[in-house]
Amino acid sequence: RQARDALTSSRLVTLTAGGGTGKTRLALAVGEAELAHRADGVWFVDLTPLSDGALVGAAIAATLGLQLAVGNVVDQVVAYAAGKDLLVILDNCEHLIEDCAEFAERVLLRPGRSVVLATSRERLDVAGERVVPVPPLDADDNASPAVELFTQRAIAAQPSFALTTENAPVVAELCRRLDGMPLAIELAAARTMVLSPAELLAGIDQRFQLLHSSRRRLRGRTLEATLDWSYDLLDNGEQAVLRALGVFVGTFDLDAVAAIADLTRPAAVDAIESLIAKSLVVREDTRGPSRFRLFETTALYARQHLAAAGEASGVGDRHLAHYLDLTSRYFPGMFADVEAAAALASDRHNIVAAFEHAGDRQDWTTAAQLLLGSFAVFQTYPTQGVELVERCVNLLADGDLAMRLVCNQWLLHTLVSDHRVLLAATRQLRDSPSALHRTYGFCLLALQFGATDSRSARQILDKAFASQAGLAGGPDGTQAMATCEIFACVLTMLDLKPEAALAHAQTAARIHHDLGFESAMSAQLHAFVASCRLMLGDPHAALEAAIRYGLTAPIMGTAEEITAIAYAELGHLEQAAMACRAHARIAVTGRVLNQVNDCLLALASLANAEGDRQTALELLLTMGSCRQSPLIAYSRHLAQRLGVAAELEAVQAPLRTEPRDPATDMGTLRNEIVRRQWQ
Repeated sequence: RQARDALTSSRLVTLTAGGGTGKTRLALAVGEAELAHRADGVWFVDLTPLSDGALVGAAIAATLGLQLAVGNVVDQVVAYAAGKDLLVILDNCEHLIEDCAEFAERVLLRPGRSVVLATSRERLDVAGERVVPVPPLDADDNASPAVELFTQRAIAAQPSFALTTENAPVVAELCRRLDGMPLAIELAAARTMVLSPAELLAGIDQRFQLLHSSRRRLRGRTLEATLDWSYDLLDNGEQAVLRALGVFVGTFDLDAVAAIADLTRPAAVDAIESLIAKSLVVREDTRGPSRFRLFETTALYARQHLAAAGEASGVGDRHLAHYLDLTSRYFPGMFADVEAAAALASDRHNIVAAFEHAGDRQDWTTAAQLLLGSFAVFQTYPTQGVELVERCVNLLADGDLAMRLVCNQWLLHTLVSDHRVLLAATRQLRDSPSALHRTYGFCLLALQFGATDSRSARQILDKAFASQAGLAGGPDGTQAMATCEIFACVLTMLDLKPEAALAHAQTAARIHHDLGFESAMSAQLHAFVASCRLMLGDPHAALEAAIRYGLTAPIMGTAEEITAIAYAELGHLEQAAMACRAHARIAVTGRVLNQVNDCLLALASLANAEGDRQTALELLLTMGSCRQSPLIAYSRHLAQRLGVAAELEAVQAPLRTEPRDPATDMGTLRNEIVRRQWQ
């Protein structure tokens, strides 16, 4: 419909996309639909066999069946078309782009109703041209067009094939990994005569070998041949840039292109513009600075050529240097700079790739520096962060760097509920010769005693304050001082003394202000303040603090759980339910396991506000330990109000040393989602 609509407003329409995306099939479908509306017919000209642009006019004339006189062939074809109402489809123009553009331009200069529909990997760049990009097939779900195409072609190849509830997710993932490219999907479906969808998916990284066809009708229609065609049309400089782009994982920006391809930024702009025009690079639809990506198949092709050219090591070194420079702009202190979370979020995959390259070079110091500068990013993906930190810590020779990683590792282990490793990390820090690291070690140890032995926790925290007092000024010392106050706030909250806890939080905020940036811990002070206000019976102030927390520290969560509790305390049940449901949508993914328990607490608070005390008790007394310290304190506060403080302690005490299977709490959450009909 888009292509036919374009033909009503322009006499030249070009369908653009990379190879294998179905441009020819779309052009044929348009031609078939236009047949009844073109008095002089629809004519399809396949330019693929031509290698000489001078033959374009003759190919069109032969298709139209013209008897040519002596003279310029294109002149005669254009003169013939000027008096007719016909549609000429020029298929595969990219290798003869100048000659096709000249023909189309001359048709447009003559009056008449004749139109040209071109397919090409880049636009013809003629005045009056309408470009219709042909996107890949949608492969977002089990009923997507890509899955439908795979199913049709698989049944054609193997009549017994059927899409089932078991294989549909595998087929959908296979189609996504093939970028929704129709040719790739067809080739994969043809292989179902021998391989199951699961086997095809398992072999996806060898797709160029896996998805070829020996059938006579499809001979030459392989993924590699399709990309070879596009690659061979590039000049040497464009080929070098495309090869270099293979080092990226996910999206990238223009500064990254300039760095890895060793170009000036203006030259990088020109190169990307050219590769987009040739349908080899895709521009992402983002609100911020422009970002780009290769389709996965194109990226794999580029990496193979990068390795074959012997350039992989050098490009990898430039990739690592770029992301090291990018991450080094953020303070590598404890608990991470939250500004880095927003700035580096889109680069997470490339930061991990740069880390892997540093590891391949056995340069663990650089790998550690890369992690420290980007640590905030991994607080949203804690399991991956834990794995990277553990590999790096075990191989680092630099003790100070290792201890900085351990400090950050503590926060990740909290997010994934790994209490045993958390305790080991705490001991490492406590026994460090560095006063800075000892300060953090004592703080963490105090927190672990805080839930069961308030007196011992206070004594240990006093050691943290004493260790911190011996530090010099500067960002490290300032952050350590603020952190001691933060942990004092937490311990006081756990003692259910919200006024004193609030005073510690305000002191920590004043100290941390001198750093000039927000850390994950300083940002979480807003959550501590919100919990204190809830416990003091001021839900309006709690809601304001929760909103500030959500805006300041999105890496730590959306603050929906605290917002939900504040609304419940206010009696605004509809808003509380909306916030609970929003948080449940995140928690049920299981990416950060303890968010499940945060959500259960919010749901318990909501049930209590609704007057359903029984459900509130069931949710409160069947959940594990909350992720956030302020919510641990609030759970005790709520249990005290409901008269079940001892029962809650009996449930949670064993979990501090022997965490429960996360599936237990996930099951409770899913049941509550079903009960509330939020599926």
